[in-house]
Formats: sequence, structure tokens, C-alpha cells
Amino acid sequence: MFIKLRVLLLLSLFIMLSALTYGHGTSPFFSDINDLEVQNFETEIAYFFGAKQPQKIAQHYLKALEELEKAPDKDKKKQKEMMHPYLVKAYKEVAYQTGLVFNAKKAARYEAKLILAQAAQDSTENIIEIMTDIYRVVFNTTNYRVRKAAMIRTYLYKYKIDVMRSGHTLSKEDKMMLIALSRESESILNRVIRSKQNVS
Repeated sequence: MFIKLRVLLLLSLFIMLSALTYGHGTSPFFSDINDLEVQNFETEIAYFFGAKQPQKIAQHYLKALEELEKAPDKDKKKQKEMMHPYLVKAYKEVAYQTGLVFNAKKAARYEAKLILAQAAQDSTENIIEIMTDIYRVVFNTTNYRVRKAAMIRTYLYKYKIDVMRSGHTLSKEDKMMLIALSRESESILNRVIRSKQNVS
């Protein structure tokens, strides 16, 4: 199971993806994850580049995580290889739904790298850099705002996982703060998109 990779963060991601893919209130993979409030919160803070039907993207992420579960523990190359085809499909769906033009294979490589970095509880700075790379590829820009958005979203997930690791649950105030951070990150990236549209 995912525990062998120390993936509290991936478990959180898995809740959200299951909610998007299979509907709220049920998860075919974890029978104890049926808390509607938790699933609603995870969906609320998710970001799928403005896609109108994120569940179509989420289903490919789920397949990637299933492949990660099957992969050898210490073979990062194999782990990335097994996830990559499904992450490519996810980013191709992002491109289809949003009209963004980018290299889906390159974005998928960074995404696989990000998943493994998060699972290994890598340094905050490294995760920010990888997330920034993803945004630069998807939005095809070096605009300084993408790093700002990546920093906010990294803090969001780091804070959430710290609370989970402590054995506590997120308070109402915590959830409100994290939702606000998610919306601010999304707002920044929306400004990046608008700035590109104005230039063109």
C-alpha cells in the first residue's frame, strides 16, 4: 500500500481524486474514506488548470497512483516510467479542456517527479521548484507569478500534511485558510493567462 512510500500527502490527494472520479461519499480503494466533508474540502482545494470536467483528468491520476503502488519501492526510474503514460493522458486532457498549448509529455515527467518528491517528504524548496517547472511548461511562460503560485500551493499542502502527521484534524479555521490560499494561487495563475492573452 501507499504507506510503504510514506505518502500521507498522496493519501490526501487520493481522497480528492476518488471524490472527483467516483462521486462524493464513496471510494472503491479505501473503505474508511467516506467522510463527505473531507472529500468536499479536498475537492475545494484541488487545482486542475481551470478544466471544466476535472473528473476526466482525475481518473488518469488515479491510474498513475495505482501504478505507483505496484512499482518497486526503491526504483524511482521504474516508478516514473509506470506513472508516466497515465500522467501524459491527464495533461492531454488538461490541454483539450482548457485550450492551453504545451508539451504534455514534459509536464507529465515533472508531475511524476513531484509525486515522488511529495511522497518522500522532500524539501519545501525542491517541491516549489518542481511545481514551478510544471506551471512554466503548462502555461508556456517564465512569468515570475508562476513561482509565487507554486510557493503558495506548496505551503498549502505542507501545512495540511504537518497537521495530518501530528494526528490532529484540520480545524474549521485551518480549512478556511487553506481554501483561501488555493483560491489565491488559482487567481495568480489566471492573471498569468490573461497577461499572455493581452500580449497575443
